Amino acid sequence: MSDSVLTWACIDVTGEDAGSFLEGQLSQSTDSLGGGKWTCVLDPSSVVISSAWLRGSEDHYELLVPQQCSDVVLGRLQRFKLRVRVTLSVSEARDAPLNSLADLAQTGWPWVAEYERNLTPHSFGSHFVSETISFSKGCYTGQELVGRMDARGASMPWRFADVTGPSLEQIESCIESFGPDGPKGVTTVLTTEPVRAFAIVHRSALSENVSDPTVVIRAVN
Repeated sequence: MSDSVLTWACIDVTGEDAGSFLEGQLSQSTDSLGGGKWTCVLDPSSVVISSAWLRGSEDHYELLVPQQCSDVVLGRLQRFKLRVRVTLSVSEARDAPLNSLADLAQTGWPWVAEYERNLTPHSFGSHFVSETISFSKGCYTGQELVGRMDARGASMPWRFADVTGPSLEQIESCIESFGPDGPKGVTTVLTTEPVRAFAIVHRSALSENVSDPTVVIRAVN
């Protein structure tokens, strides 16, 4: 298993309105954070910009996000920082919840390349949704479609998957053979001997229709 280090940034949210501001911008409540918990930063259409590790209280919260996502997350928060007493800044991240590709593989947690495919939370599986989304808190940006999909038990056309096979070429060929054009394809290579990777696949690729017995595609649930 590769030990490639994951890089994080910390977005500091400070000020007397910090809690109420984040309550309207994140998919989890800012109450009872303890040592921290997962949340999502969504765009208004409910697409996941990034997951984030949220910790803090009262007038100072820390939002740990992948380094490569920090600019877009910061820009997204700045966009909705209207008439609130809040300061946003970026500092060095410490004590991140995941540290390596091995951690991603063990937990089945998406990373930068998966978020770049513009998917909504349910595409990442039930575990991701249960860890990052609150269905009992107040309104937040991007909530409407997420709530509707959950209430209807919608089957997402694109799914986050864990795939194995003898080569990246065979894996990609198999993934491409299912479904229409879209965000499908290998996203994060976890190991090369044997090949194991995360991918976005059409839901039809999760059936028993895979003709290549050397390629295994499993939804991350």
